[in-house]
Amino acid sequence: MQNIKKQESCVVYIRVSTEDQKDGLSLDVQTKLCKKRAADEGYNVLEVLDDGGLSGFKANRDGITRIKDLIEQKKIVAIVALSSDRLFRNVREHIALRDLIFAKNIRIIYTHQASPENNAASIMQDTMLASVNQYYRDQISDKVKVTLYAKAEEGYFPSVPSPGYINADNPDPNVSRLGRKIIIPDPIAAPLITELFRLYATGTYSVYDLADQMSERGLRSHKGFKLSPSRVYDLLRNRIYIGEVHWGKVENKNGKHEPLIDEATFEEVQHVLDTHNRKACRRRKYEWLLSGFVYCANHHKRYVAEWH
Repeated sequence: MQNIKKQESCVVYIRVSTEDQKDGLSLDVQTKLCKKRAADEGYNVLEVLDDGGLSGFKANRDGITRIKDLIEQKKIVAIVALSSDRLFRNVREHIALRDLIFAKNIRIIYTHQASPENNAASIMQDTMLASVNQYYRDQISDKVKVTLYAKAEEGYFPSVPSPGYINADNPDPNVSRLGRKIIIPDPIAAPLITELFRLYATGTYSVYDLADQMSERGLRSHKGFKLSPSRVYDLLRNRIYIGEVHWGKVENKNGKHEPLIDEATFEEVQHVLDTHNRKACRRRKYEWLLSGFVYCANHHKRYVAEWH
């Protein structure tokens, strides 16, 4: 029986929540402990699934998706993890995964927590622990939100800024704790943002034209993607570029970052956005004669054209 069991496979699942933890020893420690427990139980480790740096609240992690695939392919009979909070800090997703695991007769093995079994008492205990795991995550989230709002009220942008700015350390050693991280103009993207507003204020460019032009010149999203026309609209409406901080319910007109455009240019851009082409861009896959100009006399709506 022992020889047969050793032919059965399991996966080891490891996770930490932040990139800082990812570079530490935590993942290595988890891997070592889980592999030892798998060996003690008589399983071969088919894969070590690493979701380092990802929140336990997130459902569609690569490691979790891989677990589901291996279960459906009947390649594993057990999952080994440090504890239930490594799998999820999300009650709904935790229960969904547990139901799938028990439906397929897969074992869940925790090294630092009682492993759940498919009976009423064990499921109740596991669900309570899942609730505690999510509560811990939600409590931290609440504390972070309080800090972010306080930072915005002080005039500091509290998160990843819009294109044109980057996060940096505050060179002022006497600043309060809230102001230790600030945003400064991006040496590459900031001049392009200024040019974007200047060009659109002339009224001769559409957001489609500017999306193409600015992307070619190097204005990209923080992830390096080309700006979509809708994203250009968002940028042209964003008051961060005149030195304001808007975060949730906080509207601070005295932000402590450097503006990229003056207020007069910003207001001219808003006027163009509101009046240019009656708020409708006519750039389409096909161009039609009088497209955007001809209205229905009864309904006061534009006629549309289609290719047949």
